[in-house]
Order: sequence, then C-alpha cells, then structure tokens
Amino acid sequence: MRSVNTEVHLTMKVAPGWAKLNDLAARGRELGFAMARTVVAQVLWERQEQELDRVHAGLQDLACPGCGVVHCGPGSVLRRGVRRRRLQTSCGRVVFALRQVSCGACRKTFCPFGPLLGLRPRQRIAEELLEQLGEGVLDLSYRKTCALGRAWLGGSVGPRTLWNAVQDRGRRVRFTARGPLDVFLVDGTRVRAGRRPHGEAAVLGLQIDGRDGPPGRCRVRKRLLGFGVGRSAWPAVLGVGHHAPLVVTDAASGLRELVQAICPTARHQLCEWHLTESLKHFLTLQRVRPVERRALARELAGILRRRSRRGYTAFRAKLRRYRNVASLLRQALPYIMYADRSAERTNSIAEREMRELNRRTDVGVRWSTAGVRNLLGLRLARRHNPDDYARVWERPTPVSWQLVPQPG
Repeated sequence: MRSVNTEVHLTMKVAPGWAKLNDLAARGRELGFAMARTVVAQVLWERQEQELDRVHAGLQDLACPGCGVVHCGPGSVLRRGVRRRRLQTSCGRVVFALRQVSCGACRKTFCPFGPLLGLRPRQRIAEELLEQLGEGVLDLSYRKTCALGRAWLGGSVGPRTLWNAVQDRGRRVRFTARGPLDVFLVDGTRVRAGRRPHGEAAVLGLQIDGRDGPPGRCRVRKRLLGFGVGRSAWPAVLGVGHHAPLVVTDAASGLRELVQAICPTARHQLCEWHLTESLKHFLTLQRVRPVERRALARELAGILRRRSRRGYTAFRAKLRRYRNVASLLRQALPYIMYADRSAERTNSIAEREMRELNRRTDVGVRWSTAGVRNLLGLRLARRHNPDDYARVWERPTPVSWQLVPQPG
C-alpha cells in the first residue's frame, strides 16, 4: 500500500466538571481507543477517495468484475454510495465505509477497494488483533486470553474463534535452520493428549551454535529445527538432524538404536545430567537412603567431569550389587565416556523446554494430538525462531503519524 498523507481533525467534548487529572487518566484508554477508531475509519475513507480520484484522472486502472472492462479516465465509473463494514480490532470495533462504484458499461455496482485496504471477503476480525491474542494464548488458556483481551484491548473474540486462528497459524509453522548444524539436542516428554493412557510423546530438536558471554552467565545460541507430537515424533525430529556430527539425547529405552539407524554418521552423546538423575531414580527403587543417593550422584558427576574412565569402572564395581544401576552404567559407557570431550555433554537446555511444555499443557484436560502440536509449535517458534513465527502472521507496516496541537 502506498503512503497516504492525510489530515484528520477531531473534536472532543468534555462534560462540565469532568476535567480532573484522575478522571481523565482513568478513562485514557477508552478515549484513546475511541480516537483511534475514528482515525482509522477516516483514513480508510480518504484512501478510497484518493484512489478513485486517480482513476478519474487517468493515473490508475480499475477493472469491472462483471464485464471485465478496464476503466480509466473521467466519467469511466460513477460513485454509487457506500457500504458499511464492521471490523473487530485491538482498539475496538471499527465501523467504516467502503466506497461503491458503478460500471459505465454493464451498470454493475461493486466495491473495488477491499483488497487495496487489506480486507478479505467476509473478514470480521483484524489480523493484528488475532496476533496479539494469539501471543497471549501461548501462555494462558483461550478463555482467560479472551477475557484479558476485553479488559486491556478495545476488542476481543470468542474462545472458539481464537482457537481456530491459533490452530491455523500453528499448521503453517515451518522450522528452518540457520548456518551449519554442528550440535543437535533432542529431548522428549509426555503430554496429556490423544487416546493413549499415558499421553503422547512431544519431541523437540534444538540446533546449538555455541555460547556467548563469560562462564556461568553465558547465553546459549540455539534454534529450533524440529518438533512433533505422537508416535512418529522421535523418528521425524531425528530425521531433521540426521546430518549433524553430534547428537545429544537422554538414555530412554530404544533411543540408542533409533539414533544409530537414523543418524549413522553422528556421534551419539548421552546427557550426563540425565545419567545422574537416572542413577538416583534406580537407587530410590532399591530403597537407598536419600543422603547416600545424593552422595553417589555427586561422585558420578565428578567422574564424568574429569573424564576418568578408571574412576567410572571403579564406580560401576562399587554399585554392582544393584542390578538396574549396574546395567544403566554398563549401557551408557560407550555413549558417554569418549576420549575427546564432546562440544555438548548435556541436553539440559532442551529439558528446560520440556518443563515449559508440561506447564502449558497440564491444565486438567486432555488435548487432541493435532491441537497440542499446533499450539506448542507456535509457542516454540515464538521463543526460538522469531523469523519463522513472523511468517505465519500478516506483519503490519509501520505508519508514521504526528499529533499537531491546535492553537488557542
């Protein structure tokens, strides 16, 4: 859309005695929304009038949808009144007029400026309102988000309408890589979705590009490459990073074989944090005292930090009386005690994301697999891939405006 230089003059009537600071400030949002709606309606009208003047001046073509005749020049089309439209926006319901014109050849009356103003057929809600409410629903429920929309925005939509918008945008999300893929972190959790008793697996894969900042306060450069929910989530996400030199996962059952089949050329590194947590879990099943469990977990963490194979072997021998623990340490040895240190040795970054996914989905209801996948995919795109998130929404173009105080 071309830039429009339009002056809009507004007059506000204030009731006598209603001019105190606290009163005006309390109704500032309402006054701002009212002025915004008036300005929007007036600018849309002026935009149509300017375009119609260009058609009459011979500077712009206008095709009739009925007969296909292209009009250009004085008297080619006739003004035939207006048609009222109502659109729900973040400043409230905007009521504006669409200019109607009549074709000089077939006498058909139509509104030619809907696409010019960014309107879709039968559109009732502005895209910018859906985007703002969509960002809210990524952290809150649909009903609470709609209530906040009514409280903090001038307009709102129903929960079902918002659900349809979020699901539609979630289906459009495509996660893209940026730069070479050196480290691929994969982790999963269970979300209460689908018909399986324990829910469906939600799996995500993160691209790690390094760290910035001093030790202890560094910022991890990461990007989401794959996300899925359901039985095929693990193979699908691992397939995205099949060419990565290093794949870091936890020690879930069957995962080693799956990584070897899908990523045959990658080094498979088990997460050291998950290994110590699994150790404490199996020791709990063996009824080992909490103090002793924590001491053994710290001992194992120190051995992994020093990369001491001899210490690891001695630690295994000390705990061989616990069959599950001995099996865990034996199976993890080829995937964790590499001679040369891996670039990443834990997927704790992905584990933190798992906790956020559980926090959003554990709301006391059972989700559909597609519904939770679209919602969480949109949420993850906003957190990690802002460019992928922006592509699913119609981004507004910045509009320059200036308030000119009236003299006197």
